[in-house]
Amino acid sequence: MSRTKIASGGIEITDFCNLNCLHCYIGENKNPIHIDLNKILYIIDEFIKYKADYVVISGGEPFMHPNIDEIIDIIGVKYSDVPFIITTNGSFLNRYYIDKIKKYENIQIQISLDGATKEIHEQQHGRDTFDNIYRMLEYLKDVKRERKIIRMTVSKINYKDCVKVAELSDHFNTDISYSYVCKVGRANENWDKLKMSLAQQMYVNEEIKKYSRKTNRDITPPQSVLTCPFESYEHIFGATVHTNGDVDICTCLDGKYVAGNIFNNEFSEILNSTTIDILTKKILERKEKLKLSECKDCVINFKCQQGCIGRATYLGDEFGLDDQCNYRKALMFKNYYMRLNRKGVKHD
Repeated sequence: MSRTKIASGGIEITDFCNLNCLHCYIGENKNPIHIDLNKILYIIDEFIKYKADYVVISGGEPFMHPNIDEIIDIIGVKYSDVPFIITTNGSFLNRYYIDKIKKYENIQIQISLDGATKEIHEQQHGRDTFDNIYRMLEYLKDVKRERKIIRMTVSKINYKDCVKVAELSDHFNTDISYSYVCKVGRANENWDKLKMSLAQQMYVNEEIKKYSRKTNRDITPPQSVLTCPFESYEHIFGATVHTNGDVDICTCLDGKYVAGNIFNNEFSEILNSTTIDILTKKILERKEKLKLSECKDCVINFKCQQGCIGRATYLGDEFGLDDQCNYRKALMFKNYYMRLNRKGVKHD
């Protein structure tokens, strides 16, 4: 079956970044470059041609790209019927850029905020990064909630701030999303500072759910990965284009499965790359191996489906268990006992 669609498209328009965040999934790049504006527009055209539901503009720090002014105007006018997300660490945001983005209903801005206070946020991001984010979120208050989002990467450093950041999202009238830090890129180098215990993960899950119920907001805690979507040969995936043109199919795989290069290959070739089929075959082999070994007697084996090959890979064995095994078990047992309680069933 030939793939003719992608779920989403991402473009890392620049490698340049002014920060060295501890948790960044992109490692150090000693020779950073910007993608030429015409090449960016070509990539967007390819994404649209293959029916991407939305396009993410990221980096590096996208507001360091020399053509970011033009990029905002072009995606707001030429591609006005396509949803775009611009991600940013907030350092270069100012009223000029925000006023420009406000004009275009199809652009959402995603701002990294990893603590409710200057002290906590800057432990993960670095000095002098909090105050401007706070000012710009205040300036964005009058923009519709769904056009702006706070993104929090939860780690051992900031997990106790998960609800406080949600409270800030209420104050600033923004959406919010969470993810647990992944051991890739710079995070791998700082893992001792970032790695969370199971108890800390469960604390985050429970506190966010309580806050969601209390405020009647649909806020989702960081998710555990039950299985990999690439286990299906027909999977429609999101494609991320790096500055050199390489097309990565999953950030958790840390560049180990590149489907092709958008500047050298037709996008139809990339969509139907043998690299994707090789990955799918490995995922299915991994699942069968684990079912007969480590997962054989696990009580949640029927539902878990062996998690994420990417997260297993950065633990050192792509055919082994991933780093969310115990978190999945804890969540499933917790949900099971909650259902029993609602039914009035007694249990030990």
